[in-house]
Amino acid sequence: KGFPPNVIVYNNLIDSLIEAGSLNKAIEIKDDMVSKGLSLTSSTYNTLIKGYCKSGQADIAERLLKEMLSMGSTVNQGSFTSVICLFCSHRMFDSALRFVGEMLLRNMSPG
Repeated sequence: KGFPPNVIVYNNLIDSLIEAGSLNKAIEIKDDMVSKGLSLTSSTYNTLIKGYCKSGQADIAERLLKEMLSMGSTVNQGSFTSVICLFCSHRMFDSALRFVGEMLLRNMSPG
């Protein structure tokens, strides 16, 4: 039987799937994690944001970043930078600038 996977195992699996370009499978694993009563951590969010940015899904990446901010989760510079770069590549400069402002409020360097 073994032990049920914990958040660390799930996060590593999600990260590996994102790195392999398997975003849909990573989302399935995230959903399984939540269905087992485990909460998303900052690491989970940051990894998913990276995956959505890699796949060009600015709207979902932005939603996750906003969700993290509203929950008081630890948001790292990489999460902001990924979303800002994605917005710029889609010529969504107002959205990019909004998150640059959020970074500055948190004493983070935008570049």
